[in-house]
Amino acid sequence: DHAEHRDLFPGQVRERLGAPGASGRAAEKAGKIAEARADFLRAYRYFKFGHYPTDNSPDKKKSYAKGIEAFLAYGRYLDPPLEVVKIPYEGKEIVGYLRLPKNARAAALVYFVTALDSRKEEWAERNEDYLNQGAGIFLTDMPGTGQAPILGSETAERMFSRVLDYFATRPEIDARRIGFYGGSWSGYWATKMAVVEKARLKAVVAQGLPVHHYFTPEWQKV
Repeated sequence: DHAEHRDLFPGQVRERLGAPGASGRAAEKAGKIAEARADFLRAYRYFKFGHYPTDNSPDKKKSYAKGIEAFLAYGRYLDPPLEVVKIPYEGKEIVGYLRLPKNARAAALVYFVTALDSRKEEWAERNEDYLNQGAGIFLTDMPGTGQAPILGSETAERMFSRVLDYFATRPEIDARRIGFYGGSWSGYWATKMAVVEKARLKAVVAQGLPVHHYFTPEWQKV
């Protein structure tokens, strides 16, 4: 058990970097927006290292929260803009990031669900190419991780179905042209969504997904 070491790296991030994002705030105050944006993104990445692979200690939880704060500061200057979407769900809320092409009118959209040790913040950053092709992107954390409102279970795909319901309420999104992407662990969810939401999904990509022995109790205990 390495529980006593879990906070060493978040502590080293603070010790070596002081307050990540501080120079971004200074640049923002001075009107140097490009510089501020770059620094906020850099700060997010440092905080990501601080809580990786999961926020299972007090300091890691702080690093995760600070990372979201830094990412949203970066997101204020994205063009097209980043919209934080909160969808009521089972007494809680699904938190997602939505970006749509400029002047979107019934745009196609790809719904990304993150993997076990990744979070929606870095996936929102690295999927801008879809916007350039006229498609929107939407991202949530996988059940049991990040800001997801439910734990992973045999029926946790219901969270994704609720998101599809939400898409149908947005006139800027063409609910008939929705793609679903899952990579690594969330490739499992993509495969399941291809079955349970066949009628509502135009395309599904499952990349590098776990199969077979991965789901046995013996393997999970390794």
